[in-house]
Amino acid sequence: MTFKLFQSALLTVAATFFAATAANVRAAETQTAPEAPPKVVVEIDGVVRQPSFGTVAGSWFYNAGPDGSQLLLLGFPKGGVEQAPNYRLIADLNSESVVRLTIPVDSPRNVASASCSFKQLGSVPAFPNWSRDDEEVGPAPADMPPGTQLLSVFPPSDGALVLTIQAPKFDAASSGATSGAIGVEKKTCAIEISNFQTTTRPIEAPLSLEPTRKPQSLDPIATSPDFRPTLANAAVNWDWRLQDGIGTEREPRTFLQALEKQLPQGRALLDDLAASIDDGTFDNLSAYDPKIGEKIDAFAPRLDAWNAAWADFEKRFNEIKIKAAQESADAATVAKLNRDAESLWREVRTLKRQMLVESPLFQFGSLLFVKHAPSVMSHQLTQVYGYCARPGGGLFVLDEPGRSMKTRDVTPQNLPLGSFMTPELSFDGKTLYFAYCETPSTPKIWRDPETMERRFHLYKTSLNDVLDGKSVDATRLTDGPYDDFSPLLLPDGDLIFCSTRRGGFHRCGAGPCYVYTLTRSRGDGSDPRPISFHETNEWNPTLMSDGRVVYTRWDYVDRDAVYYQNL
Repeated sequence: MTFKLFQSALLTVAATFFAATAANVRAAETQTAPEAPPKVVVEIDGVVRQPSFGTVAGSWFYNAGPDGSQLLLLGFPKGGVEQAPNYRLIADLNSESVVRLTIPVDSPRNVASASCSFKQLGSVPAFPNWSRDDEEVGPAPADMPPGTQLLSVFPPSDGALVLTIQAPKFDAASSGATSGAIGVEKKTCAIEISNFQTTTRPIEAPLSLEPTRKPQSLDPIATSPDFRPTLANAAVNWDWRLQDGIGTEREPRTFLQALEKQLPQGRALLDDLAASIDDGTFDNLSAYDPKIGEKIDAFAPRLDAWNAAWADFEKRFNEIKIKAAQESADAATVAKLNRDAESLWREVRTLKRQMLVESPLFQFGSLLFVKHAPSVMSHQLTQVYGYCARPGGGLFVLDEPGRSMKTRDVTPQNLPLGSFMTPELSFDGKTLYFAYCETPSTPKIWRDPETMERRFHLYKTSLNDVLDGKSVDATRLTDGPYDDFSPLLLPDGDLIFCSTRRGGFHRCGAGPCYVYTLTRSRGDGSDPRPISFHETNEWNPTLMSDGRVVYTRWDYVDRDAVYYQNL
């Protein structure tokens, strides 16, 4: 074959290939993406409510405003040893409140029945009720006894399933035994619903309650109200399940397998607490804070009772384990053993938490934290750039960590809508330092021209006034076209913080991904100067007892840009 013929054949093949490729691209462009299957829609008091995000944790929080009814939906589309839907729902309702869940199902005309288990958690019973969304839903019968199983059988229908939960009319407070305010007992209407099942002729199967997610929005991120105690307790129990692999998609465990881990851990904790009494650790705490000494005096007798309870747990566990190993056990016996194991697991987890919270080592007062809206760019490096910041959040205090999830908003009143990060305290606990960026709107895209000049800067305010509930202003410490964050007060009164003042971009992110490194200034933010010229980013400066500063950094080569960098 001559060169010209070969060249012509090659061009013909190339033209055919590119023409086919272009045709495939045009065909792909004309195809419509398959619609996502419909998911559960939640209404509270006639209004569709959007959940807070909780995909990874399988936790979805719905509420009707600061004082409205609350609902917590927990679970995964695939979870547990069976790798099947396993959802639970906890609702804490106001007087006459109504929650409605519209649950789409495949082949709705074949759905013959729906069922669930429920238990009342409050002093006022709530009434669940199954129906189809093409039916008129009447009120649940007022004389419906609190039970453990709700089963509804349906005629053929094209409608989705609907679960309605109704609260009766009741007064939130009534005269009676004291609880909080003198002579007042707060009434609650709360319910937990689980074991959702449908019978689709002829198969009974778990029902998925995968929720409709909150759509993307440029609006400021609203701060969720505090969990009511019922939901707070449910959230703690759900966290225990995730830690132990109960109902999880990855590494699922049974309750017996979870007890295999928890019982030795609890025994080690009891031994450690006893050693802290014997070796004088608690006495040292008492010298530091006399109030802790009073708790220590009452702690030793409690420790004896906990040891006795734990020995009983270990005995019951061994009994369940022996019975579960017997091959002759029938289905009813296995089901009872599983219920016994779950009950024991709850007792073990509850007492273990009590031991931790009531330990003198845990008596440290309040916790200060920020609520921070993630930036519009998901990479870790961009979370500290002002031009990526989204509005929402603030500074908050958790007054009784481990005992209550009630928080207080202590955000300085003189700061407009913005984003907050990295709170830090002075040595005497009187001054609060933090990073803040005024953010009146959400960037429409990454590198939005309208937001490229926004920056985080350092601020300080009086912590004592904040904790006393006084309206205080914050004082700005740094300025300029730089992002400043993670302030750390030094013994000489200077500040160390992370800043983009070094200049430059990291190797793979000139877009612009500014490098931020350790920087030092005077206590009032003046005379800022970089003290590290490392080529990539640095985080989390922390003071050691000998005066040195330990921090993390990205060395770029063979290490990811994440917080578990080498110190």
